Amino acid sequence: MRGDIRSGLSHVSKNAQVSGIFGVELIALAVFIGWYFHSILLGAATLIGLILIWKYPIVTILAAFIFTAIWGYLGWFIGTAGFANLEVGLVLAGVGLFIGYIINLRGLGFIRGLE
Repeated sequence: MRGDIRSGLSHVSKNAQVSGIFGVELIALAVFIGWYFHSILLGAATLIGLILIWKYPIVTILAAFIFTAIWGYLGWFIGTAGFANLEVGLVLAGVGLFIGYIINLRGLGFIRGLE
Protein backbone atom coordinates (compact mmCIF):
# COMPACT_ATOMS: atom_id res chain seq x y z
CA MET A 1 0.00 0.00 0.00
CA ARG A 2 2.73 2.46 0.97
CA GLY A 3 4.71 1.68 -2.19
CA ASP A 4 1.66 2.38 -4.34
CA ILE A 5 1.20 5.80 -2.75
CA ARG A 6 4.87 6.66 -3.17
CA SER A 7 4.77 5.51 -6.80
CA GLY A 8 1.65 7.58 -7.45
CA LEU A 9 3.20 10.70 -5.94
CA SER A 10 6.33 10.22 -8.01
CA HIS A 11 4.22 9.83 -11.14
CA VAL A 12 2.27 13.02 -10.39
CA SER A 13 5.51 14.94 -9.84
CA LYS A 14 6.96 13.79 -13.17
CA ASN A 15 3.71 14.63 -14.97
CA ALA A 16 3.79 18.16 -13.54
CA GLN A 17 7.35 18.67 -14.81
CA VAL A 18 6.48 17.41 -18.30
CA SER A 19 3.32 19.48 -18.58
CA GLY A 20 5.41 22.54 -17.70
CA ILE A 21 7.83 21.80 -20.54
CA PHE A 22 4.97 21.33 -23.00
CA GLY A 23 3.47 24.59 -21.76
CA VAL A 24 6.69 26.45 -22.46
CA GLU A 25 6.84 24.93 -25.94
CA LEU A 26 3.23 25.97 -26.62
CA ILE A 27 3.88 29.53 -25.45
CA ALA A 28 7.06 29.73 -27.52
CA LEU A 29 5.16 28.54 -30.61
CA ALA A 30 2.39 31.10 -30.06
CA VAL A 31 4.94 33.91 -29.55
CA PHE A 32 6.81 32.87 -32.70
CA ILE A 33 3.61 32.83 -34.79
CA GLY A 34 2.59 36.22 -33.42
CA TRP A 35 6.05 37.64 -34.13
CA TYR A 36 6.29 36.12 -37.61
CA PHE A 37 2.92 37.50 -38.72
CA HIS A 38 3.34 40.76 -36.73
CA SER A 39 0.04 40.20 -34.93
CA ILE A 40 -0.37 39.86 -31.19
CA LEU A 41 -3.99 38.83 -31.77
CA LEU A 42 -2.93 35.92 -33.97
CA GLY A 43 -0.38 34.85 -31.36
CA ALA A 44 -2.99 34.98 -28.60
CA ALA A 45 -5.52 33.10 -30.75
CA THR A 46 -2.89 30.46 -31.48
CA LEU A 47 -2.17 30.00 -27.79
CA ILE A 48 -5.86 29.74 -26.92
CA GLY A 49 -6.47 27.31 -29.77
CA LEU A 50 -3.53 25.12 -28.79
CA ILE A 51 -4.69 25.01 -25.19
CA LEU A 52 -8.22 24.07 -26.26
CA ILE A 53 -7.14 21.20 -28.55
CA TRP A 54 -4.44 20.01 -26.13
CA LYS A 55 -6.90 17.75 -24.30
CA TYR A 56 -7.00 15.29 -27.22
CA PRO A 57 -4.24 12.66 -26.88
CA ILE A 58 -3.68 12.30 -30.64
CA VAL A 59 -3.00 16.04 -30.93
CA THR A 60 -0.51 15.87 -28.09
CA ILE A 61 1.28 12.88 -29.60
CA LEU A 62 1.57 14.63 -32.98
CA ALA A 63 2.76 17.80 -31.23
CA ALA A 64 5.47 15.79 -29.45
CA PHE A 65 6.86 14.62 -32.79
CA ILE A 66 6.60 18.11 -34.30
CA PHE A 67 8.34 19.69 -31.30
CA THR A 68 11.10 17.07 -31.53
CA ALA A 69 11.63 17.98 -35.19
CA ILE A 70 11.71 21.68 -34.25
CA TRP A 71 14.46 20.99 -31.68
CA GLY A 72 16.46 19.27 -34.43
CA TYR A 73 15.91 22.18 -36.81
CA LEU A 74 17.01 24.68 -34.17
CA GLY A 75 20.22 22.70 -33.65
CA TRP A 76 20.86 22.65 -37.39
CA PHE A 77 20.08 26.37 -37.71
CA ILE A 78 22.44 27.31 -34.88
CA GLY A 79 25.19 25.10 -36.29
CA THR A 80 24.99 26.43 -39.83
CA ALA A 81 24.35 30.09 -38.93
CA GLY A 82 26.85 30.38 -36.11
CA PHE A 83 29.69 28.34 -37.58
CA ALA A 84 28.86 28.37 -41.34
CA ASN A 85 29.78 24.71 -41.48
CA LEU A 86 27.54 21.85 -42.57
CA GLU A 87 29.21 19.28 -40.30
CA VAL A 88 28.62 21.40 -37.21
CA GLY A 89 25.02 21.91 -38.29
CA LEU A 90 24.49 18.16 -38.66
CA VAL A 91 26.01 17.41 -35.26
CA LEU A 92 23.96 20.10 -33.53
CA ALA A 93 20.85 18.92 -35.37
CA GLY A 94 21.49 15.45 -33.92
CA VAL A 95 21.94 16.95 -30.47
CA GLY A 96 18.74 18.96 -30.89
CA LEU A 97 16.82 15.87 -31.99
CA PHE A 98 18.19 13.97 -29.01
CA ILE A 99 17.18 16.73 -26.58
CA GLY A 100 13.72 17.03 -28.14
CA TYR A 101 13.32 13.26 -28.06
CA ILE A 102 14.17 13.08 -24.37
CA ILE A 103 11.87 15.97 -23.44
CA ASN A 104 8.95 14.88 -25.58
CA LEU A 105 9.31 11.15 -24.88
CA ARG A 106 8.59 11.98 -21.27
CA GLY A 107 5.58 13.87 -22.57
CA LEU A 108 4.34 10.80 -24.40
CA GLY A 109 4.59 8.90 -21.13
CA PHE A 110 2.49 11.65 -19.59
CA ILE A 111 -0.15 11.15 -22.26
CA ARG A 112 -0.17 7.39 -21.75
CA GLY A 113 -0.77 8.10 -18.07
CA LEU A 114 -3.85 10.15 -18.97
CA GLU A 115 -5.49 7.38 -21.00
